[in-house]
Amino acid sequence: MVESTLETECKCHGVSGSCTLKTCWLKLPSFREVGDRLLLKYQEARPVVAVQETQQVSQFNLNFSQLMIEGLNEIGIVNH
Repeated sequence: MVESTLETECKCHGVSGSCTLKTCWLKLPSFREVGDRLLLKYQEARPVVAVQETQQVSQFNLNFSQLMIEGLNEIGIVNH
């Protein structure tokens, strides 16, 4: 979120500001602006309710873990 609000700021260097050399950098928004955007995101968020894990989900996680270990074993990263 902060990255999308970065602004480019430049300064010219040279005799009487002739801009023979220009230095630019990304400028962060003010702390207030970041805070206001975070508050808005929080206020617009939908509430989420946690549900109890089922046996089916546990079995899926176990199967997935086993597949990962088998795959890593095949390419020689893990030896079980």
